[in-house]
Amino acid sequence: MSRSKLLKIIILLLSVGVLLSGYLYVSKALNVSVICPNSGCDIVDASPYSYMLGIPVALWGLLYYFGMFVMAMMLFKKESKGLFNLYFLGVIFGISYTVYLRYVEYFKIGAFCVWCWGSVVVMVALAYYSWRLYRQVKGSYNTSDDKQKVSN
Repeated sequence: MSRSKLLKIIILLLSVGVLLSGYLYVSKALNVSVICPNSGCDIVDASPYSYMLGIPVALWGLLYYFGMFVMAMMLFKKESKGLFNLYFLGVIFGISYTVYLRYVEYFKIGAFCVWCWGSVVVMVALAYYSWRLYRQVKGSYNTSDDKQKVSN
């Protein structure tokens, strides 16, 4: 798959993440329940774990997805090795924090939030397509580095 197509898929996934976390944040800010097939979403939302550093986790998610969206758009417009590295570190952080939140949801809170798992689906797909992009980018940078070493 081409780098351009991978970035388009990544941008689409990040857009879904922005919408999902945006909905959760607006619901939290307005103090209204999210539409949920069970009570798990309300239980998770009412827990002390729904805040980090006094800020709703949904807002952190919105900022994360939006920041990653901006980086992906910048990478779509112009390639930058430093920006690629920052983007990939962001993906690793996002997956790690998602795993931590699922641990908290299951073992500490004891609830199942459908919206939270929607974010998991987005993050897993994002990690998959980002890994594919990483392999392409890493290969192209290694090839250009090898060419420079040979020409020197």
